[in-house]
Amino acid sequence: MVGAFRGKRKARSRRAGRPRSEQARCDILVAAYNLVQAKGFQEVGSHEIANTAGVSNATCYRWWGSKGEILLDACFEHMKPVLAVSGSGSALARLRRYAGQDSCRVHCEP
Repeated sequence: MVGAFRGKRKARSRRAGRPRSEQARCDILVAAYNLVQAKGFQEVGSHEIANTAGVSNATCYRWWGSKGEILLDACFEHMKPVLAVSGSGSALARLRRYAGQDSCRVHCEP
């Protein structure tokens, strides 16, 4: 009779745990960007990012899967205002205008 119930256990619902902190995410991104600017990609470690941001390493990995993902996100967050495509016309027309204006910036700036 015991075997009849095997495999029919009610699945326990897992609690989601503590919610992610948006402030911690922002602190991590700022720390990561500042570190990569100062030291370069190869010299920055995930533990250093966490320590600089004042969070645990586990907090970093709740948001991102690797150091590379953290640094990429940090750079994108920093560049969002610069990369915003504004103006009138269709999205494609604005993108073409933006790409034409800023292509020199990508190739000419150090």
